[in-house]
Amino acid sequence: MAKAKMAKFHITLTPYGQSLSSLRNSGPQAVDPTVLAKELREHRDAPLPEDLRMWLADYLAGDIRPKRGRPARPAHEQLHRKALWQVTYNRYLTWLQERQSKAGHLNGWSYIREAGWWQGPPSERAARMVAERFGEGHHAWRSVQTTISKKI
Repeated sequence: MAKAKMAKFHITLTPYGQSLSSLRNSGPQAVDPTVLAKELREHRDAPLPEDLRMWLADYLAGDIRPKRGRPARPAHEQLHRKALWQVTYNRYLTWLQERQSKAGHLNGWSYIREAGWWQGPPSERAARMVAERFGEGHHAWRSVQTTISKKI
């Protein structure tokens, strides 16, 4: 009988464990100063490891700067977003293509003829509609098309 694989969890029970693992696994910019401050308060009597002592000296000297810009979305969130965009894009594109083949044009209703997302061929319109629906902004329809065209 085969044994079931157990998930491996790495729990750090040593003082300064979270900051040390961030430093060793992800580099100096990954250490969160607020987490280290919390750990310093919790472990007053424990000696500070040499790695963290050097990081703290560099941080206080201004040699370590946090990463700039918005942090990347988690991988599962990106996959979910892409799948949702693809399904919605395919629905809109199919609907627009059927509408164009039946009517012979995509003029649209008088209320939406001037809307920014109702411009261009069906593939562009579908991308504009997805960008508009999911709040990616007026100029993001090309990024929607690029994201949808990439393979998962």
